[in-house]
Amino acid sequence: MKSLLIFLCVIAAISPELRADTTADWQQILALDAGPKAAFNSPEQIKTATLQHLERQEKALRGFLSQHSDDPHAFSAYLRLAHLLAVRSELRANENDWNEAMKVLDELESRAAADSLSDVAFARISLAMRRLKPGDTGSGDLILERARKFQADYPQDRRVGRLLAEIATLYDEQPAKKESLLQQARLVTTDAETRKRIDDDLKRIALLDKPLDLQFISVAGNPVDVKQYRGKVVFVVFFAQWSVPSLKALEGVQAAVKHVPQTAAIGISLDPEPEKLAAFAKTRALDWPLACDGKVWNSPLARTFGINSLPTVWLVDSSGTLKRLNIRHDWEEAARQAR
Repeated sequence: MKSLLIFLCVIAAISPELRADTTADWQQILALDAGPKAAFNSPEQIKTATLQHLERQEKALRGFLSQHSDDPHAFSAYLRLAHLLAVRSELRANENDWNEAMKVLDELESRAAADSLSDVAFARISLAMRRLKPGDTGSGDLILERARKFQADYPQDRRVGRLLAEIATLYDEQPAKKESLLQQARLVTTDAETRKRIDDDLKRIALLDKPLDLQFISVAGNPVDVKQYRGKVVFVVFFAQWSVPSLKALEGVQAAVKHVPQTAAIGISLDPEPEKLAAFAKTRALDWPLACDGKVWNSPLARTFGINSLPTVWLVDSSGTLKRLNIRHDWEEAARQAR
């Protein structure tokens, strides 16, 4: 791997034409952050398109690094490459990509300037979180320890609050611990967007173990009130068609509704085009009441309940009380336990 050091004297000597080429190449990399723009109908289509897009990003990154290894953006390019390889490892279930991602970070760490070491440490923790399986709180505790070390090593780093807030998502099944982490994150957060996210998370926790007040007009034009499902266990699924995890959650909840007696589901879509939801529901055989106002994250339903990630799957017990805030797996077992 070529040197990652930034030689400012060399950069200053580069001709304006070459600097223009470097800027154009970097802008191409940034443009690819938008991701694939086509519409998809299945998790398989999304996975295929994502892998193809990752190949385009990898080509652009490796091309940039081969031609501009001494450019100030090279460090960021290597971090992006490590992230890309880790994501692809997850999609392909391929350890080779993961191992290469770790080698990229090892090389960065060995050559990076002291003021850049925090970026490598942050990347290691972020990528390790991607490897966690739902319910793996043991590994989550290890990541939390690493986050505490990061906080101790870099107490002034603006990302500490965001890191703690992200780790709090690992403790959805331990709401007291999750709330404690969020409160700690809020104390050290200066970023307005992160603070808004934390406030959303705390808002949802405050709803737990209380009767859920949820009403809307479905896309079919029918009034829906969660109270009408008293006597049944009810999944409330916040989702979007463009989200692969959402599609998997929909399938899991469908199976639970089918196999567990006295179980129902309600879907709240954060898609931008309500008129397309009916066709999607027909394709996916979704016969639940569905809400969609096209306002995406600004939907009153999303804002009222502090929804900031998809999918979010709630479970309401037969008495109408919200018992679970984010079921990520074993939906059938969750429904049986709530009966």
